[in-house]
Amino acid sequence: MASERRLDHISYNDHWLNLSMAQKASVNELSRFGFDLEFVRSTGDDKLAFASLDNKYASINEDGEITMNSDHLVRN
Repeated sequence: MASERRLDHISYNDHWLNLSMAQKASVNELSRFGFDLEFVRSTGDDKLAFASLDNKYASINEDGEITMNSDHLVRN
């Protein structure tokens, strides 16, 4: 059985501090269209940021590349 790792609420500022400069620039760009930074997922040595707008998700890799309608699993 998989263990739940979402035990504590992490603030927006904590997520923001975990982003690369390229991710911060991309999140700022997405926020101009109404997206909000939701969380950052660590995948090995990489960090993937997720932003949402109206149940649509965008993922942002460490290079700042934005993928709309990401294939990554997002739990509700």
